[in-house]
Amino acid sequence: MPTIHATVQRPEIYEEIGGSYSATRGEDVRIGAQIWDAIGDATSVVNVGAGTGSYEPTDCDVIAVEPSPTMLSQRSPRSAPAVRAVAERLPFDDDTFDVAMAVLTIHHWTDPIVGLRELRRVSGKQVIFYFEPLRTHSFWGLDYFPEAAQVASEHNAPGEETVAEALDLSEIRTVLVPADCRDGFGVAFWARPEAYTDPVVQA
Repeated sequence: MPTIHATVQRPEIYEEIGGSYSATRGEDVRIGAQIWDAIGDATSVVNVGAGTGSYEPTDCDVIAVEPSPTMLSQRSPRSAPAVRAVAERLPFDDDTFDVAMAVLTIHHWTDPIVGLRELRRVSGKQVIFYFEPLRTHSFWGLDYFPEAAQVASEHNAPGEETVAEALDLSEIRTVLVPADCRDGFGVAFWARPEAYTDPVVQA
């Protein structure tokens, strides 16, 4: 079973790829449970690179940060309030939040080190859920779709070393990708390979 590691974006990329985001990307509750467990008993959370709002906890105060109008327009009216900003320049004072979370987003940031340090500046704890390049770059799907490895976000994609350089890293957990994963990120369809031929998924 493939694995990814659990540990803002350039807005223009989501104007290009984000139009069908809500059709293929959604919260997988099994992955969400692990993220929420890492968040713990926080009462205030900032979700940086929040996109459409997947994995935002509902039992505490949450503020979302997202630079892309396309992504912001797909957030549910029930989602947390959102501000338009980038990870590298968060519009908050030091230590504003108990936890800063970033879910499958740091590979799109202009400067992941600066962005992660901003998360550390505004929060007491950081929860980063990210693709570990050492794992994703060996995914069998790239044998069939090698062009996927050429997208800009895959060039020098940040992994454990980047996270450890920017944060006081205390723990890394490996998160298994379920065979029927609800969240359609790159390796999510490893057990349903026919999905990779679907134009909506490819978009």
